[in-house]
Amino acid sequence: MTQGDLHQRRPAQERTCEVRWIRPGRYGSEIDRWFSRFSQMPETRDDDYLISPRMPGLSIKIRGGASFEVKQQRGVVGALDITDAAAGSIDSWIKRSIPLPDVVDLSRPLEGSSWRRVSKRRQIARFPIDGSGGPECSVELTEVEVLGQSWWTLGFEAGGRGALGRIKHTAAVVFAEPLPTASAFRAEEACSYAEWIHGLGHPGGTR
Repeated sequence: MTQGDLHQRRPAQERTCEVRWIRPGRYGSEIDRWFSRFSQMPETRDDDYLISPRMPGLSIKIRGGASFEVKQQRGVVGALDITDAAAGSIDSWIKRSIPLPDVVDLSRPLEGSSWRRVSKRRQIARFPIDGSGGPECSVELTEVEVLGQSWWTLGFEAGGRGALGRIKHTAAVVFAEPLPTASAFRAEEACSYAEWIHGLGHPGGTR
């Protein structure tokens, strides 16, 4: 392996702020219409999450069969509290990602009980704060399939300096139009994929 190869394999590190709500079932046509007022980019991929051994505060996954990703939770840095719309804690994360070599075949789920495949079909809207193509916040409306179950999520993520403020600014824009149903996003529904995925398949587990 050359020095150039080593440099390409060096983990890329990113700091992010994130908040995500996860619900069972599918989001339906009303939520689809509510979110469709924003320009979106579709993405479909399978992620394999390491679920055993459990390491609280860490999310370890193979992202779309293309990279090995480790995310470390750094704690709660803020909260959303939008009346009749959304409430939830905003977490800080450090993310490190290593590209996987092309020879690795991850088209099928990893064997054994240590990994869990999560299939995601996402609609991603991006919100540059100043309109100049600078730092932005991404908002994802996602359908999820895991263990034969259907779930859906709404998530906000921003990276770099000022990420917390960008999430709050973007959430105010997104929730400026009332939700199509009376059900607001509740604080107890807000959690990371890593937190939620560990509860699936266990008695009484909903996350």
